[in-house]
Amino acid sequence: EIVVWDPLSENGVCRLQGHKAPITDLAFVEPLAGDARTWLVSGSKDMLVKVWDLDQQFCVQTIVCPSEVCQLAYHPRLQRVAVATTTQRITLYRVNETQSRKGSDATVLVSIGTLNRLGKQRVVGLSFGSGLLICHASDKTIELWRPRAAQEIEKKLKRKQKRIREKKKKKKMAAKKSASNGNAGDDDDDDDDDDDGGDEDEGDRKMMDTPTAEDEFQSLTPLRMSSKVRSVDGEALEGAAAIAAAKPMA
Repeated sequence: EIVVWDPLSENGVCRLQGHKAPITDLAFVEPLAGDARTWLVSGSKDMLVKVWDLDQQFCVQTIVCPSEVCQLAYHPRLQRVAVATTTQRITLYRVNETQSRKGSDATVLVSIGTLNRLGKQRVVGLSFGSGLLICHASDKTIELWRPRAAQEIEKKLKRKQKRIREKKKKKKMAAKKSASNGNAGDDDDDDDDDDDGGDEDEGDRKMMDTPTAEDEFQSLTPLRMSSKVRSVDGEALEGAAAIAAAKPMA
């Protein structure tokens, strides 16, 4: 159960019920498109991420995760929500502002892919700070990802387009070679391949035009601490990224 509290009146606003296991993290999401609506994202050990409409006080979207949800993080400028589970991957979601204004049964969060973690321990901290996505687990490692600038993402997409075109070119050459060595029956197979190729072209166009999580975020060298990390907080200080890690006392 989630209780939304008004600190000014010191009263509870509403109770949100839907999770079937302990809730592990919460994050408020505010779209940038002039929408006064505020959303609440919750993660739980029941392997679900839920998006709540605080105005109407009900759940508008439920996302099934591969395992228990450990931590959530929200970046207001990038409009990205990061979800860490007990797996070695962090899933990134884009806030779909057009859908978020529709109300009930809206697709507020749209997955853009995953980021691979190096550590195998359970994530205990996930946040956006100093312009970085910062993740630390119950071990001695702090993992970092840097959001790429728009120009960098565009370059990566162009390289991806080039690789896809080269792959398609090699496939066509191999198909022509096979057709030249085949018989009439093989020609029928080639026709089927051509029909499938139309669907592949449409999928390729989507891949070429849509940046994924790995396109948007660059993995940086992880920080290795001398002992287990209890908490991490990142802030921008005079143009430099400063990360303060609180370690347990010996």
